[in-house]
Amino acid sequence: MFTHTDWLIHLEHHKDLLREAEKERLAKTALSALRARKAEKKANPQQIERSKSQTARCCKTVAV
Repeated sequence: MFTHTDWLIHLEHHKDLLREAEKERLAKTALSALRARKAEKKANPQQIERSKSQTARCCKTVAV
C-alpha cells in the first residue's frame, strides 16, 4: 500500500521525467531551427549578401 510519502516520491519522479522530456523536446526544436537556418543560407547566399549591403546603404544615408 502506498503511504503519503511514497505517493509524493512517485509524483516527484514523474515531474522529473516530464522536465527531462521537455528539455529534450526543446533541444530537438533548437537543432531543427539551426538546420533550417543553415539550409536557408546555403540556398540563398547571394540574397543574404544583397540584404547586408542594402542595410549598409540605408545606415549610411541616415548618418549623413
